Amino acid sequence: ARVAAAALSPSQAIPHIPSVEVSPEDEIRLRMGQAPPSDHSPVEGPVRAVRGDRLVALAEFVEGRLQPRTVLPSDPDLHD
Repeated sequence: ARVAAAALSPSQAIPHIPSVEVSPEDEIRLRMGQAPPSDHSPVEGPVRAVRGDRLVALAEFVEGRLQPRTVLPSDPDLHD
């Protein structure tokens, strides 16, 4: 129990990577490997695509879209 309390969530483990809040619809798209259009200001390099406090994916801005590079499982028991 103490180990679980001390463990960081995936998003907390990489705070140096900028985050982008995604909509419920974009979360679904990202989880399916699709690149939804994004109106966020693009940054170079990876970003954390987050929905609330949950890390959905590591992604990059490519031609106005948020291209997922690594998608995390949606089951909260697997990554939170």
